[in-house]
Amino acid sequence: MAQESFPRPGHNDRAVTDDEHELLAARFSDDGVYGDPSDTRVVTAGTGLSVNIRADVAASVRGHGWYSGSTTFSVPLSANISSQPRTDWIVLRLDRSDWTVRAAVVGGTPGSGAPALTQQTGATGIYEIPLAQARILGGASSVTVTRAELYVGTRLSAVHVDHPEPPPPAG
Repeated sequence: MAQESFPRPGHNDRAVTDDEHELLAARFSDDGVYGDPSDTRVVTAGTGLSVNIRADVAASVRGHGWYSGSTTFSVPLSANISSQPRTDWIVLRLDRSDWTVRAAVVGGTPGSGAPALTQQTGATGIYEIPLAQARILGGASSVTVTRAELYVGTRLSAVHVDHPEPPPPAG
């Protein structure tokens, strides 16, 4: 494949595709919630078998923005009919089939610990980042939530291999 650069007038009528956006933007913003760990937790136990996602939370997944909305909302969890406890992940999921980021549940298997998150790279597939773990005891009608959200940090300056010291801050 020949070299290409974008955005520019001669590339796709100056339009940047979703996968090109991700290629650029994933380097501009780490994956995670905007804020810091001293903020109120993003996910809390809801009524019955559900968790609540706090209002006014913003985040980034592979350079794609997400906002929780102006009111708290609930995410349902499935019942655990096993006698073993089950751990589910509450995640932010980038789905490249429609390029949306949504809060979602990655259901676990009773007695097996937390399931693996999907983190596919490229122009197709799913990419998930953690917000919390929800533990559901066998036959329980409520959940226990452990926070696990990632927070977007400050970016470090690039360092040249021949000059390992970063340049001094401007100003």
